[in-house]
Amino acid sequence: MNEDIKIVEPGLYKHYKGIECKVYFCAKHSETLEDLVVYEELNDKTFWVRPLEMFLENVQVDGEEKKRFEYIGPAPEEEKEWKTEYLHALADYDNLKKNVAKEKSEMGAFAKGMAGVEFTGVYDNYKKALAHRPNLDEIKDTATGKNLEQWIMGVEYIKKQFVTALSEMGVEEITTVGEKFNPEYHEAIAEEVVEGAEPGIIIKEVDGGYKMGGRVIKAAKVIISK
Repeated sequence: MNEDIKIVEPGLYKHYKGIECKVYFCAKHSETLEDLVVYEELNDKTFWVRPLEMFLENVQVDGEEKKRFEYIGPAPEEEKEWKTEYLHALADYDNLKKNVAKEKSEMGAFAKGMAGVEFTGVYDNYKKALAHRPNLDEIKDTATGKNLEQWIMGVEYIKKQFVTALSEMGVEEITTVGEKFNPEYHEAIAEEVVEGAEPGIIIKEVDGGYKMGGRVIKAAKVIISK
């Protein structure tokens, strides 16, 4: 729904019946969101609110088409400051709308990400279970081995779907094994001597870590070389 307020130039107008009016600003109906014009009849100082569409329309007078309200010119000099303040207020209103829309978007992304966080525990357990898959070297040519191989391929595919789903929720997995230990992303729970490995290299992931929007929401628990 479009909530922008349309603007009619504030100033002096003449009604087709000869009545002079002063337009102050445009507004919206609180229920229907219809655009309205707020103006004052200068002869009796009465304030009126009229639908914008009606304000701008033409009317037939003695077979001649005329504007319902004809613009005469700007309001007296002392009212220019008020007009400027009104336009500033209108700009503030527009900025407020943009900020509210941005906050709604950020809240939506945050809620989506939090839903993703709930899935990380399931995904971690899934990876741990997959890490204990059977060794097929001795039975790969048997019927059992081939069935297990197909099963493992299916499980690996489901793992990829997990990663895709988490990514769509704004959750990114932190890389671990083979990476240099980084205290911003990793939590070292043990050290092990590994021949040929330089110190501080992650050699095993114990528990997965995740980021959302560039921020760490869960550090990865790892074992590093020493």
